[in-house]
Amino acid sequence: LDYVSDGTILKAVPNIAPFSAQLNLTLFGSDFLFSGRSQVYCKLSNGAISNALIVSKTLASCTLPTA
Repeated sequence: LDYVSDGTILKAVPNIAPFSAQLNLTLFGSDFLFSGRSQVYCKLSNGAISNALIVSKTLASCTLPTA
């Protein structure tokens, strides 16, 4: 059993966008880790959910659908 700390989001780009358009979100932070054992998601305050892609320990991205 391995302990894995939670990732930390330091910056999201863009930080504001209309809900009427598809959104490509890039997340900058630390300790992003995909072990293959669980799914990683992006979820916005409006409830939109999308699979996330962990690019590196400090970079993740996701494409969120239109509202």
